[in-house]
Amino acid sequence: MWLDDFTEDDHLRDESGRFAAAGGHASEAESHATRARASAAGTTSAARAGARRAEASAALSRAAAGHGDVEGARRHADEARRHADAVVAKVAGAGVARVTPKIEPAPESAVARGAASSLSREPSTTGSRATPLDSTEQHVLAQSLTSLSGVGSQRMARDLLNQSLAHYGFSSNSRKSSDAKIQVTKTFDGVRRGVRPAGTYNPVNGEIHVLPTVAVNAAEALRKVASGEKPKSFEMKDYKTLIHETLHGHGPQSTFQGNHAVTEEVATEVAARRVARDVFGPHTVAAGGDAFDMPRQQGSPGSYSKWIYNVTDALAGTLPRSSSPMRDAYSKIERAAMDYKRVGGDHDRFEVFLSKIPRDDSSDDEHRASVAAVREALSTQF
Repeated sequence: MWLDDFTEDDHLRDESGRFAAAGGHASEAESHATRARASAAGTTSAARAGARRAEASAALSRAAAGHGDVEGARRHADEARRHADAVVAKVAGAGVARVTPKIEPAPESAVARGAASSLSREPSTTGSRATPLDSTEQHVLAQSLTSLSGVGSQRMARDLLNQSLAHYGFSSNSRKSSDAKIQVTKTFDGVRRGVRPAGTYNPVNGEIHVLPTVAVNAAEALRKVASGEKPKSFEMKDYKTLIHETLHGHGPQSTFQGNHAVTEEVATEVAARRVARDVFGPHTVAAGGDAFDMPRQQGSPGSYSKWIYNVTDALAGTLPRSSSPMRDAYSKIERAAMDYKRVGGDHDRFEVFLSKIPRDDSSDDEHRASVAAVREALSTQF
């Protein structure tokens, strides 16, 4: 708030000084990241992971400086310094013999790779809370999503999304994944008239196109969960949309028609709901049930809920010994979807998904009946 004796020139000088101070902290952070990279090159994976954390902190410092946030730029510069010091100490203490460093990819994706330092974490079990990216990495992804005007940030956002999924063991199916980007657009080419998607995936070049509001809301959802806040429903939904489109770049490849298309959409949406549930926790909606879990009824809101419900209901009918057939059936569908996304290469989508339906304690006849029921359900949705 301006005071009566605070002139416009005073304000401009204050603004200039604030951005200059923040920029100084960002430059300091970058020097720490450079020191960490140089120390870790050709050493252990733990040291390289520390260097990537320093890079992520430097990216956050630059983002804060861009908003004139002196305190934020300083705080993240301190984080970068601590990470760099830890890397230097780790390398010196271990007496690590260096090997020939790998050739680093282009600079624009370096921060994105650096932000993903949690790839060794085990996938969470259904219903548990496990965030694929830590709070620092979530802030970097959030910043990249709000800066989608440049090629660097587009690739950074895509790299980070892929890295956030990597700890699940999903297999990339994009032949051009290194060039794949996220594009913000208000119109979508090749979409049927009357259809208004929030996002699309191009299987030819691996690019993702999303509405501007999807990128903004997904970024806000990440910022809030990284700060311990609960995002709004539409913010979490748009993050799930972004994950859904990203997941189309993982799993087997085959024709995208008929039951193959239904299979891909069902598996992708079920897996996206699981990832969203891991990030945000359960999310009860007004219509009832959990938006990131099993549809409670055929008319439940949400992407492809009708297809998911019908497949789950068909499978539940083959589980006569279950006390909660719909819940147990959805658990099987979810596990099949997650395993489906771990299969790369040119494979029949339909048959891969069917092969991943877990048997658990079913007899041979019961399992064959389950697979047959899912096969029929997937074949009659289009």
